[in-house]
This record gives sequence, structure tokens and C-alpha cells, in this order.
Amino acid sequence: MTAGESGSSLKHDGFRLPSVHLLVPESSLSREAVTMYARLLFMSCLIVCFWSLSSAAQSSREAEAETEIQAAKQAQAKGDYARAVAGYQAALKLLPDAPALYTNLGIACYYQKQYQRATDALK
Repeated sequence: MTAGESGSSLKHDGFRLPSVHLLVPESSLSREAVTMYARLLFMSCLIVCFWSLSSAAQSSREAEAETEIQAAKQAQAKGDYARAVAGYQAALKLLPDAPALYTNLGIACYYQKQYQRATDALK
């Protein structure tokens, strides 16, 4: 079948499947090119699958960090700064690139009179 031809429709279990139109003539596609395109398609599908899995893992990590953050904020509001520090540190292990967590950790350390630790966290 070439680019200008339309294939005949196929019937499968009473349903008519549409005909396939090729964008390029069959003669211009080598077996190696078809194999390469198939591999690219397969790799693209794998990337999408793994991306969605890592996204799910990331959202789970963020949810766990949010639980730690809320517990730390409640502890800090009650004046339990040791628990607040522990909560912020646990959240930072899960989300090390969150600047607000370093700020909150620094404040909790400051209220515990751990000034060097507070300074390190705020840097």
C-alpha cells in the first residue's frame, strides 16, 4: 500500500476497523528503519511509565513530609521546640530542597537557644 492508497477495512467481531493510511510509501521504509521506529516508540512508552511511577513516589514523599511538617508546627505552637526540630529534620530528609523548612528549623533551634544550629539552618 502506498501513501495515496487506502487499505480495505477489516471486520473483527462485527466491528469494522478503519483502514490504515501510510504517510510514506512502503518502499522508502527499510526494515531497519521500521525496527528503529518501533524501538523508539517502545522506549518512549517506558519513559512515560517510569515517569508516572516516580511522580507517584514523589507525591507519597510529599504527603509524608506534609504530615511531619504539620506535627512540627503543632509542637512549635505548644512550645515543644525539641519535637518541632525533630519534625522539621524528618521533613527535610524527604524534601531537602524546601527553603521554608530550613527557616522553620532555624526558628525552632533559636527558641531552644541552639544558636549555632539555628544559624546553620538559616544559611
